[in-house]
Amino acid sequence: MVFTENLRNASFGGRHGRHEDALSFIANPKSDVEVASVRDIPDGFKYSLHPAESYINNDSTPLKRMVSRLVEWGFET
Repeated sequence: MVFTENLRNASFGGRHGRHEDALSFIANPKSDVEVASVRDIPDGFKYSLHPAESYINNDSTPLKRMVSRLVEWGFET
């Protein structure tokens, strides 16, 4: 199933500490026009395109690489 971040949802009988994992996918932009279209995505997303500080400042090179372009394009944590 696929849902947007704006979907309201609830879980009955949930327990403390329960969390949701979410993934967002976009094509890897290959031209300046495609990069501009990614940068124009509304800032209204709560998490999508906003890299976590823990990824930016991580000792793991692959994690840093995952978010490096988002940082380069100016997306804030």
